[in-house]
Amino acid sequence: MKLLLGQSQVALRKCKLGNRTLNAGQLKTPEGLESLIRHDEGYKFLRALRGSPPYFEKAKKDLFAMIRQLGPASLFCSFSSAETKWNHLLRILGKLIDHKDYSDKELDNLTWDEKCRLIQSDPVTCARHFDYQFNTFLKQFLMSDIAPVGKIKDWFYRVEYQQRGSPHIHMLIWLENAPVFGVDKDEDVTAFIDKIITCGKPENDSKLLEFVNRQTHKHSHTCRKNAQKICRFNYPQPPMRSTQILYPLDDDTSRTVIRSRKDVWKDIKNKLNDLKEGEDMTFDQLLKDLDVSEHDYILAIRSSLNCPTIFLKRSPNELRINNYNPACLQAWRANMDIQFVLDVYACAMYIVSYISKAQKGMSELLCKVCAEAKQGNSSIKQQVRDIGNKFLNSVEISAQEAVYIILQLPMRKSSRNVVFVNTSPSCDRVELLKPLSEIEKMSDESEEIHSGGLLQRYAERPDCLQNTTLADWAAWYDSCGQRKYKKTLKKSDVDHLPLEDEDENNDDELCDENTESCISSKKSIKKRTQARIIRAFGLIKKLNKKNIIES
Repeated sequence: MKLLLGQSQVALRKCKLGNRTLNAGQLKTPEGLESLIRHDEGYKFLRALRGSPPYFEKAKKDLFAMIRQLGPASLFCSFSSAETKWNHLLRILGKLIDHKDYSDKELDNLTWDEKCRLIQSDPVTCARHFDYQFNTFLKQFLMSDIAPVGKIKDWFYRVEYQQRGSPHIHMLIWLENAPVFGVDKDEDVTAFIDKIITCGKPENDSKLLEFVNRQTHKHSHTCRKNAQKICRFNYPQPPMRSTQILYPLDDDTSRTVIRSRKDVWKDIKNKLNDLKEGEDMTFDQLLKDLDVSEHDYILAIRSSLNCPTIFLKRSPNELRINNYNPACLQAWRANMDIQFVLDVYACAMYIVSYISKAQKGMSELLCKVCAEAKQGNSSIKQQVRDIGNKFLNSVEISAQEAVYIILQLPMRKSSRNVVFVNTSPSCDRVELLKPLSEIEKMSDESEEIHSGGLLQRYAERPDCLQNTTLADWAAWYDSCGQRKYKKTLKKSDVDHLPLEDEDENNDDELCDENTESCISSKKSIKKRTQARIIRAFGLIKKLNKKNIIES
């Protein structure tokens, strides 16, 4: 509530002037403030409250920005928790709750109910451990020199919560030198997929086989969401002799042929559903039992597709095994899913929507509360508080999600920062007013009532940066009042300038122009010069405000 009250004060300073002009005198009266055209989506001040619909709406837009800038992601991964299987976590919980050091044998002999008791007794430790474990897994394994899925350039992940309340990760990964579907040959794409993704059962590795058994899909009520009659995750998956990218049937295929192919696919699907998991059978034996040729088998699968789809090499005894990477599975030790992203549109429309979904019905509820607040006679400040109260009292979350919110554990993370640049016409922009305490000190005729922003700072940039684009200014120069460079020491070096970073050459004036070291030194001078220009520019602005200098 304290956070929301603070954000509500900022929300009250937002206004959309349209084509009107306002001065300080009009804002000094309560009536003038109330008459302002407020931003129509007032509940967006909840963006600072993690887990709210506006919070994840911003996450979705940030992810769209990454996709536009970096191109389609290479991989989509999910990592679930396995709290009842993680003995290292159960041992910690045993010490904290039962004050007992459990041995591995004792932990293995614990019943399901006893494990659940430990997990439910301390959701704080469970949530903190999951956050720590995943970040360690990401930094020290996925992004290490081992590079189990390839060299990672960029990434984005969001924490979501399963029905039982445990967190799991949905993640997009951009890989270096990964083939791109539609640009590279299908054979190159499938060869790359076979290097990092599999669904096979290991024959000579009992430890890996134990983890693969946790990858087996079991139907639940979520499989038939929205009254679907078949599993929406498409299990069991059809066996394939080799990894292939299959396309839907051609548009010029006659309806009769498509219907017959779909009938064949229905028979195949029924047969696969009847097969027991792990039933030993070769791919040729399966085709013989189905009484279809491999060509007709492929055509039947294609008749069920709406877009290009990857089918991994899969034996008939691996129908329900989820995609995994062997090295990642052994490191993570819980259920995971890894998929190669074929289409940028599928990435944007399906994956992004999945990552950014918030509580069901909460967005509609908040819109309704906004409409009700506007119809009443309460002040805008009270309206904002009513919206915040409604959200806090209506949201339903698990204990571990509450821990994430209270302890400020990150619910989403990415390798990139995103800067929003408002490109709407000036009359449609929502601008931030200066605090009322500052406005009251201004003369009534003053129209300098806005606190400024990125666009204003760009318009007032120094002459040496006149050729800088708005995008470059936002990315590299605009600090929004924060220092983006390292704090320099007061000590000077041999060139009587502030001391550079340790990895830079301090002897700027003494370098020989015929040496390569001089080139790198000149680059460092250029970087420092740009930083000094920005600092000098900021100082001039401050002096201007104090009326110390005129230009």
